[in-house]
Amino acid sequence: GMGWDDDVYVVGEWYHTTHSFQISNNNYMNGGCTSGNWIWTGFVAKFNKQGTYQWVEDNKGWRRTSDNYCSNDHRNEIRDIVVDNQSNFYFVGMHYGEGTQGCFEFNGHRTCRNNGYGWDWNMFIIKVNSQKTVQWAKSIGLNEQDYIREVVLDQYQNPIVRGYKSGGNSYTFGQSTVPSGSGVFIAKWNASGTEEWYKRLTECCHDQDQRDSGIAVDPDGNVHVVYG
Repeated sequence: GMGWDDDVYVVGEWYHTTHSFQISNNNYMNGGCTSGNWIWTGFVAKFNKQGTYQWVEDNKGWRRTSDNYCSNDHRNEIRDIVVDNQSNFYFVGMHYGEGTQGCFEFNGHRTCRNNGYGWDWNMFIIKVNSQKTVQWAKSIGLNEQDYIREVVLDQYQNPIVRGYKSGGNSYTFGQSTVPSGSGVFIAKWNASGTEEWYKRLTECCHDQDQRDSGIAVDPDGNVHVVYG
């Protein structure tokens, strides 16, 4: 992602226990999973417009609200990031867990799922200010696989996401009803974190190739989506 001041934000995930990996010269991401379990952990790294490293933060996966226990059963993956005109950034992805077990934590702010169902993927979106303080975070999903793959901003700096839902029951998203079954979707929050709307675009597919698409918003706020 690119900030308005041309700073560069990079997201991804890495597989580790207590291992570290090098972000730039003499700057490392340190693995904090002291339980000895391997885990996929998301991260956000920032570089200035000259390419100089600024900071990195991980999005740790935890078992419950108060547990200090990590395992690959509670992993998370970050898929995209976007920066608004106030240097707040939104990042999106998915995290895995069971019922109320499965949390993610960015810079000390922990968010947990609470759907009462078995093992599955929930989608998430997190808003963070320029000081790396979490403004709000959402975990959304029920008894299925809900993924967010991309996030953009409308003309008022509200986040709109593109994702995919694979199976499961319907549930409520703001004033919208998320239909059961599988398909590509787009959804919108306002900048304060209120769910605005959810739109199903397709009624298929379990084929991975049918899930790939892209999204953009024009200057008038119209949303454009392509999908295969």
